[in-house]
Amino acid sequence: MKEISKYINEQKDNMITSLIEIINIPSVQGEPSAGAPYGVEVRRALDYAIKLGDRLGLKTFSKDGYYGWIEIGKGKPLGAILVHLDVVPAGENWIHPPFKGSIFNGKIFGRGTEDNKGPAIASIFALASIQNSDIQLRGRLRIILGTNEETGWGGVEYYKKYDEIPDYGFTPDAQFPLIYAEKEVIRVNFTTEFKSDVILSINGGSAVNMVPDKAKAVLKANDNISEIEKVIKRLECKAKLSKNNEEITLTTYGTSAHASRPENGINAITSLIKILNNFIPEHDQLYKFISFYNKKINDETNGISLGIDSEDFSGKLTFNPGIIEISEEELKLYVDIRSPVTIDPDSVIEKIKSNTPNYITSTGNELRIAMMESGKLAELLVEGLDKTKVVGDIYKGIVTQVNTGLNAAFVDIGLEKAAFLPLSEVKDKFVDFGDQPVDNHLKLEKGQEIFIQITKSPLGKKGPRATTYTSIPGRYIVFMPGRRIVGISRKIKNRDEKTRLRKIGNNLKTDKYGMIMRTEAKNQDADHLSEDFNHLKEIWIEIEKNSKTKPAPCLLHKEEEPVLKIIRDLFTSSIDEVVTDSKDVLKKINVYISRKKGLNNLKSKIKLYKDEIPIFEAFGIENEIAKLFTPVIKLQSGAYIIIEETEALISIDVNSGKASTNSSPEEMAFKTNQEAAREIARQLRLRNTGGLVVIDFIDMQQQDHKKTIKSILDRELSKDKANFITSQISDFGLLEMTRKRTGPSILKNLQKNCPLCNSSGYLFSDHFISSSLQRWLRNISEKIMSKTIQIRCSKELSLFLSTHLDRFFHKLSKSENISVEVVHDKNLFGDKIQVWCINDNQNITNWEGGILPKKDPAH
Repeated sequence: MKEISKYINEQKDNMITSLIEIINIPSVQGEPSAGAPYGVEVRRALDYAIKLGDRLGLKTFSKDGYYGWIEIGKGKPLGAILVHLDVVPAGENWIHPPFKGSIFNGKIFGRGTEDNKGPAIASIFALASIQNSDIQLRGRLRIILGTNEETGWGGVEYYKKYDEIPDYGFTPDAQFPLIYAEKEVIRVNFTTEFKSDVILSINGGSAVNMVPDKAKAVLKANDNISEIEKVIKRLECKAKLSKNNEEITLTTYGTSAHASRPENGINAITSLIKILNNFIPEHDQLYKFISFYNKKINDETNGISLGIDSEDFSGKLTFNPGIIEISEEELKLYVDIRSPVTIDPDSVIEKIKSNTPNYITSTGNELRIAMMESGKLAELLVEGLDKTKVVGDIYKGIVTQVNTGLNAAFVDIGLEKAAFLPLSEVKDKFVDFGDQPVDNHLKLEKGQEIFIQITKSPLGKKGPRATTYTSIPGRYIVFMPGRRIVGISRKIKNRDEKTRLRKIGNNLKTDKYGMIMRTEAKNQDADHLSEDFNHLKEIWIEIEKNSKTKPAPCLLHKEEEPVLKIIRDLFTSSIDEVVTDSKDVLKKINVYISRKKGLNNLKSKIKLYKDEIPIFEAFGIENEIAKLFTPVIKLQSGAYIIIEETEALISIDVNSGKASTNSSPEEMAFKTNQEAAREIARQLRLRNTGGLVVIDFIDMQQQDHKKTIKSILDRELSKDKANFITSQISDFGLLEMTRKRTGPSILKNLQKNCPLCNSSGYLFSDHFISSSLQRWLRNISEKIMSKTIQIRCSKELSLFLSTHLDRFFHKLSKSENISVEVVHDKNLFGDKIQVWCINDNQNITNWEGGILPKKDPAH
């Protein structure tokens, strides 16, 4: 030991110089390049460490810029010392320059002195001291130099594929005592729609695994700047205010620390939210999110208010909000959680979900519901669970404008855009109906409070469409307050059944409440119908009660969530089975049907999908979705149809293509048009396209053939819940029709507005890219087994994929030994994505037809 102490003392100045020199290298992950997968500065730090080992007479090795090692000794066993040379971004408010290695009061200051360049340099000199002593090692000691610990684990994954796995080891990461366990890293993001009358922009933090030391919000200018200053002083936050004619900029400052020790820092995002919480009004769209942050997160670094605090031998759970930003018109908060090793990560996520149902969007924040008929995809519903749906919601609003020219009123309901209320939809008096329904139209005035229900979602620059004819749908009955009627679904044709239902309805209705018997009411006994009616009446009574205490504008009733709405409206004895891959969804469905007497017999049809292959892939649905992005639809006969959507109308052209020509032209046209009519009806329903549709069938001469084609089209369209009107086929082979759109087209849900071309075109949505990438990686998994794959894309998309696919990448690594890393490439924007096989230095983006469908130029 004396020899080691002597060597260390002799090398003291060399050690200090080496540490300062490697600190001077700003080895923050950067743009990938040849030989530098994590950026040139990280590669510089790796090269420096390797050269230092060479100078000290140690055995060294470096592999492709991913990792290196420095070693002494011979034979087995192999002991490892794991260090890393990459660092997180410096941030601001450093007293000493972060990349200079300044000496002050006997200490070296700089980014990485503790995490992890200081321990790395100390370990290198420790190996050299052992080699220069008389100590006889049993086996070898190897320092493994990682390059990607702060933003991933790619360097170590690369090492595992190409190098010897150690028999034992430790990591001198940060201060002593030595770290002996690595907590589970969980990345989640909280998302809400960014709409505010007060806040223009908000951002903070540069790395999710660091306590942010700066955050900023830009506010609309007002006369309250002195009030904000008082709040800052009272809260004792470190902040700065600046004002021009139109804006106030509020900047908060904190103290940076690593996400594994957030208690050592001061979170600038939290300080910013604290201040905003004191003056943002309750009617503002961001109030709920800011209030949620203030109540459930605040200064807590252990997640106790979210119900996730825990502790074991590896330490306490830590919770760090690292980045807040606006992206794609959404406010996103990225959080780093370090969970104790004995705690199931999935249970942590589930607890967060249960405490934040409106915001959490961890590894799955998209709901997709597919309806299959005769083995074909008939209807597809795509819902972002982090997006607010308003159709069917009932509001207490304030009339802001009555426009006689438009014959409509605009009503403030607390959303970004006022609701559009045609005056023809204003009929009943809504809070207190009295003994008799009111038949005369109400005269609306500015400032008047009124009940409205949303009938159509906001689309583009248009606000939601509304009516005052409020109704609440149930399983068998549509409850209609204020109307003393009993209606029967037009799909119930049997006269005796209609009479029976009308009699039951007349017994249930009152002077205040009427109803429509839905198709599912057919053959149901009076008890089931009565139960449904009374349940809906209770909901309405609660709405009336709340309306008298809540100030306008406010939400009084929320429509059922999509899963339960589908079960309520479509789950009948004619459905063979309902299959879901979500335990949460299965539980919700079972709870719902257990409350409905008429549904208990259908419980056996609900199944949980457990296979590894994604459910949509197993049922062939993903392939059907991919076809939606092309205008050309091939038919089984060899013919095809082309669907083109314009601003004014949808044109559909039927072409014979390679259809058999053995029969006469008339017979060939007739057979092809029959097949086309069925597929056109399916495509209109599947794509949820609406408005004016013009179909150009192949010319037919016989009138009975034309009538048959129209009859087939009408029959197939009747399977669709959307209303439609069709014309006769003209002498030119044209059929005109209209279809009432029931919401955004499916392509609108699978794509997003392109910020690069001012919304003149579209990009694939992040959710669609995520699911497509998962499917594509599974398809090529055998080709890339035991290899390292690098996904390159924009900064926003890289953050999204890293967060949402973290668990999937982990499973790929375990099952197929495939290492996947996501990096930001400054040359890629929007939905552009490249995938490289690092081992072969090969771009594999287009393998198996590519990740994403080829875009139709019209989209």
